[in-house]
Amino acid sequence: MNWILFGVSILALLLGILAYTQRWRGWVRPVPPGHYGYSVGFGLLFFGLAGLALGTARALLDAGWREAAFVAGALSVIALGIFVVSLFWMPRVLLPRWFHTVKGL
Repeated sequence: MNWILFGVSILALLLGILAYTQRWRGWVRPVPPGHYGYSVGFGLLFFGLAGLALGTARALLDAGWREAAFVAGALSVIALGIFVVSLFWMPRVLLPRWFHTVKGL
């Protein structure tokens, strides 16, 4: 795995975990009703997962485990898709309970 990808993925994963556990709330800003883009802190978790899954897929492919590499690659695509969606909107099911209370959802 590329060490830069690994480092960025771990950093994004840690920031996402801190956001989900309410230990990092500095990114939460008031957003007028009807506007989107308030859930990017949560998206970092999925960005980190996508990077780690991508690196794992590459390592599995190099080791000759094609089926496992395919599964890891598919998980990477799904996590990256959730990250891209989180830039604009995040499904309520993926938002933590504390965020529902803060935003009045």
